[in-house]
Amino acid sequence: MGQFIEFTVSSDAICFGPMQDIERASGLPVQPPPSPRPHKSGTVAHHALEHNVQAQNGKWHAYRLHSTKTPERVDAWFAAHELVDPLLELRKLVRVAGSPYEYDCGHKFNCDASRREGVLLVNRYDWDPYKEDEFATRGISEIIEHEGGDFMPNRNTVGLVDYAYSAAQVRNWAGRSSSQRRASKHGVWMHIPDSEYMWVRLGFNDGFTHARSFLSFTQRTSFFEARFPTELGPLRIYETELERVRRGLREGRDYSGIADLREMYSPPPPFEGSACNHPPGEADLLGPYTGDDQILTPGDIETLRDSIPPISAQVEELLRARGFDDATINRQSRENATGVFAASLREEIYDLMNELMLSFLKRFVVPLRSHSSSSTLGSALFPNSSQVSSFRRHHPDHYLLQSFMDTPTLSPALNIEDISARVEAFIRRQADGDTVAFSGECLTRIARFVAFVVMDLIRQADQMSFGRGSSEERRGEACIIAPRHVRMVIYTSGFSDILRYSRVLWQGRGAA
Repeated sequence: MGQFIEFTVSSDAICFGPMQDIERASGLPVQPPPSPRPHKSGTVAHHALEHNVQAQNGKWHAYRLHSTKTPERVDAWFAAHELVDPLLELRKLVRVAGSPYEYDCGHKFNCDASRREGVLLVNRYDWDPYKEDEFATRGISEIIEHEGGDFMPNRNTVGLVDYAYSAAQVRNWAGRSSSQRRASKHGVWMHIPDSEYMWVRLGFNDGFTHARSFLSFTQRTSFFEARFPTELGPLRIYETELERVRRGLREGRDYSGIADLREMYSPPPPFEGSACNHPPGEADLLGPYTGDDQILTPGDIETLRDSIPPISAQVEELLRARGFDDATINRQSRENATGVFAASLREEIYDLMNELMLSFLKRFVVPLRSHSSSSTLGSALFPNSSQVSSFRRHHPDHYLLQSFMDTPTLSPALNIEDISARVEAFIRRQADGDTVAFSGECLTRIARFVAFVVMDLIRQADQMSFGRGSSEERRGEACIIAPRHVRMVIYTSGFSDILRYSRVLWQGRGAA
């Protein structure tokens, strides 16, 4: 068997997809190069597009991409015009929009950036629903086959055919199982065993007018294992998450999370109809503040991080009740140990934590400076604490008020008196000479609440930290917490209501 299968495109266009998609697209006008946006219906996102497109005329070469771990297995297919460097083009497609199940896979949906790269994405929900009766009325039938003991409909693989010959080619393939559909001089059937879900990536010329390459893969494809026929190794080299992060830090990659936030709220939203947690208006944003305003020292923040238990008392009690011995519990504790702040990101995290809490004080606490008792201040700070949703869920204020009035135990190494003094000094500066009625007990409670919020932000950020997903890959190394994890916690948690007014949260200090 040669390195590639050759076929010819002569009609300036191709049809692609499962047989019903090719058959339907063969009777439609050739669409101009599309730039579809994803639509969301329930939990499913899809692109509205036809399965034909303008393509470069001439000879095309189709390649089977075999697995390096199971050499006899075909994991993906790639086809390209003969004038295109196939390996260079294939690596580009995988870089721009590879498998969504892999890390650093590029784009998962069509967007302006993917179009600039000359790549069109066709995802698992972008194929037409299979209608067997309708298909059969046109004299076309498909055979469902069992492959390797696994039942997978053969329609869940794709073909690539010259537009002018696509209808005839479908009739030639009809009645044959997927693995028995032979290539012709006008197209190729890209059989991949056990194909439940399918993705296609089309590469275009520089003007984005004609397709020049085509990549087909499934849910089982791993580009860390799939190889091009002329290469011995896979298309991608696997790195553990911590290895990737350390490399990213050396290369100066941005781990602030600001771009991630912007992608989540900027128009257009990721999906039509999706809701966004937008930042406040510019006039409502607070900060950045000066170093003299900071209320938490680096030592305070590290003390709070160090004091987060790897296993809660309740979990430890449950493990012991289920018969786990000390060695098992200690091993679990080591695996769950709170991550560390990357050395090059520590100052950014310290600054972000202070900016968040200073903005909270400025927005919510300073206007309530006439309160002298903790109880009245707490009720005023969290006025929605008694609200319950139709799903019987308490408003975030309910839990915030509980934490304010009865702050969980903090580390004895934390100097609350010093933090309280810095909190009071900041409030008085912001009050600009007006009376501040807070009692000493009230200021201490505010300081304890500030410490609790920061500790809980670190705890939740640690759950998203780099390396947290696989203790085996870490091999005893500590997880790494980055500013992006803190920002994601705030965006998605009940803390958003009280911390969202920080300018540094949304923009960073450099843009302020």
